[in-house]
Amino acid sequence: MGERKQKQISKKKFLALPENKYCCYCGEVATTVDHFPPRNIFHNRKYPEGYIYPCCFSCNSSKKNDEQSIGFILSLMDWNMEEKEDDFLIRYKAIKNNNPKLLEEFQQLSKIQSKKILRHRLGSQNTVIKLGMLDWTVFTCGPEVTRLLNELCVWFAQTGYFKHNLEIFSGEVISYKIPSEYVNEQNFWNIIEKMVGIPIIVETGHNISNQFFYRYFSTKGGFFSIFQFGAPQYLFLICALSERHTPTYSDLPSGWSRSGPIGPKIRFDN
Repeated sequence: MGERKQKQISKKKFLALPENKYCCYCGEVATTVDHFPPRNIFHNRKYPEGYIYPCCFSCNSSKKNDEQSIGFILSLMDWNMEEKEDDFLIRYKAIKNNNPKLLEEFQQLSKIQSKKILRHRLGSQNTVIKLGMLDWTVFTCGPEVTRLLNELCVWFAQTGYFKHNLEIFSGEVISYKIPSEYVNEQNFWNIIEKMVGIPIIVETGHNISNQFFYRYFSTKGGFFSIFQFGAPQYLFLICALSERHTPTYSDLPSGWSRSGPIGPKIRFDN
């Protein structure tokens, strides 16, 4: 009872701060807090310190099921998923009950196709064998997975912009999923070096950057970041641009996604 009351008081104090008066997603009056990244992504739901945000009831409740599905997808995208089988099974059971259409999207490839893709992604057959992935099966996914990962990028951009600029984001988010093998490319590091913010992710004093990590560059009207979960098969690159800085062109290179306008509408005086 005492712990529960303390949590309620902490929430009230958090929402009483001037910068936390409005929902970081839509700009309506904040009535609760939102954890992002979602708690279900972390082992035993032990989420990092400092990653809670002011939120309205509508935004908070509407994200719940999608966040559950995102946690499951990120489990599948972890090269070390076999070491986290208990967490994966919990997420799988939840998705089986609450979003079965997501499971229906996954299509299993043949052993020959799976081996070919793993060789390509990991560099050689010897690497596949060394990592104990010779019996791994590759699955394809569909539009529901794409939608959920795009949502993940948008929410990360909104909360990241709010955290590092102390204001609500209004504009568009452009995002891209980077295969993990590209971390060895110079072009990748040319981008990374510009993101000088490197936060230490902690939970009760323990570094949990092995579960969630990001680098970022933040400025008025823009938030740029690359982030990952676990030992990722893919990393996420996001560019959040305010209405004043949103590009006018509509065509993007293959693989990039554009959110369309998000956040509260802001009127600029001429």
